Amino acid sequence: GLAAILLLLWWWSFTLEGAMLGNTSAGPAAASSSGVGIVASLVPALLRRLPLGRTTAIMSRDLRYYWREPRMRSGMASLLITSIFLPVMLLVLPGGRQFGASSVIVAVFVGSVTGVSMANLFGNDGLAFASQVLIGVPGRIELRARVAALSMVVLPLLLVVNIAAPILGGRPGQVPGTVGVGLAAFGVSVSTALIAAVWVPYPMPQSGNPFAVSSGGATVRGMSGMLVMGVAMGATTPVILLFVLLPAALTWLTLLVGTAWGLGAVLIGTYILGDAVDRRGPEILADVSPRI
Repeated sequence: GLAAILLLLWWWSFTLEGAMLGNTSAGPAAASSSGVGIVASLVPALLRRLPLGRTTAIMSRDLRYYWREPRMRSGMASLLITSIFLPVMLLVLPGGRQFGASSVIVAVFVGSVTGVSMANLFGNDGLAFASQVLIGVPGRIELRARVAALSMVVLPLLLVVNIAAPILGGRPGQVPGTVGVGLAAFGVSVSTALIAAVWVPYPMPQSGNPFAVSSGGATVRGMSGMLVMGVAMGATTPVILLFVLLPAALTWLTLLVGTAWGLGAVLIGTYILGDAVDRRGPEILADVSPRI
């Protein structure tokens, strides 16, 4: 009898993971055939070299959000269109290349816009944020993992645009400085957007329309977006001045300073706001829960 019980417990522990994920789905089968564990198969290939844990799990979930969730996909599509349209219009149309500060404007604009998507971070989660509150994931880990996931999606775009802008403008020597300004604007924008995400979250409607916004949410969304961009542009001013004042041979210093500026803004912002998430977890959940 004891041997039978032990055998059943072994079988149960061996098959539980597959039962929870669904044996009929293609994911586990594909994972088994490729030699990757069922849980590990949920982690994108780019992250499989990282140790499995809370940070990797949150990053994997957010990357799947960006790929599969309609609202996140529409937001990323809008971001791509906005980030590419302005540089093209500014630098390709007649007279655009003669606008001396065009590459800096493009860098600040693209860096600021890409961070705005974090302004309603928890609103996109909705009731799913309850699992984070119940499990007790530290706020700093939550925020830094989600910023890392966003960075994996948008930083390639930011780099491409900020490299292409000065080249199209006939000033390839400005590439390091433009990239530095863009990274600084992105870091400050993300940190500012997280303030809105923690203190002014709002629910998203339960609708199949990916562009739908809850009652009153459009106003909050517009105001928070403009505020984030305004603060990001203002807080990036020291890096912009460095870019403008340095001689051409030293523009690479702007790359170093801008990278440190943006990274420092993210680390300080997530450090401070992580504590706020820990304290306000239930309030945030109540704010982002759908109104029935």
